[in-house]
Amino acid sequence: ADDAPEWDAEPRLKQDLLQRAEDDGVFWMAYPDWERHAAYFSVCRTYRNNVGDPFYVITEPRGAWSGSSAGGAGSHRNPQYIVMAEQTSAVFVYLMQDDHRYIYKRGDYDYAGKAMGLCLAHADDDKRLGKEIFSKGHFKFGTHFIHSRSIGAEFVLEEGECYDIMPVLKEAGQEAKYQMYVFSTRPVRMKKTTEECKEEDEYDSVPLANVTKKLDHVAWDPWPRTHIYNGAPDMPSAMETDTFSAELRGRGAWLPRS
Repeated sequence: ADDAPEWDAEPRLKQDLLQRAEDDGVFWMAYPDWERHAAYFSVCRTYRNNVGDPFYVITEPRGAWSGSSAGGAGSHRNPQYIVMAEQTSAVFVYLMQDDHRYIYKRGDYDYAGKAMGLCLAHADDDKRLGKEIFSKGHFKFGTHFIHSRSIGAEFVLEEGECYDIMPVLKEAGQEAKYQMYVFSTRPVRMKKTTEECKEEDEYDSVPLANVTKKLDHVAWDPWPRTHIYNGAPDMPSAMETDTFSAELRGRGAWLPRS
């Protein structure tokens, strides 16, 4: 707390942390205490420097891992989305499986058998990638596969470039439905592609404020309930970098099967 006596013994630390006695709800905790008492750690990621700065979202993408599009880890035969922007933008992709409780009419979550992840690759001329999606010239990063209803990843979408976003269930042949949210600091465009490189659906981001206004009196949370973030390995904040230094180290389980 602001008036804790521990600050008197650590004036340099107080200065380094820019600690001020203000009614801002901020308090500090010693790391050993945090390890001893905290069971979960959640991070609130903010992209706007000031309240009122524009923020954009795409909420329409819905799809499924089914049949030939349930290729699993190490396969390009999964749903793919090409995303592009006219201005460099920080992007946060949020992938969420359908709530199985509505399907099986059970009261508990059960995602233990369906670990999922996200893969990002550089696309050529807004075309769907094949096996080359895992090659050094294309692959940017892949998240860890986790047993959860949702997973997220952030990256910087460079001006004029196209990136391929591929949601994946780890085990080949597993089927499930999903929804994907794409949040960005600049307007972006996205399209889903098929195996034959044809465009299935196209999406344009809209200001987040416009989405909430349409719902008027409906209580709506633009962020789904489960917040599991698993960003690029060793990658700093998307607001602070325009490189992917972990390109090779991040490949891991995403490498094609032999």
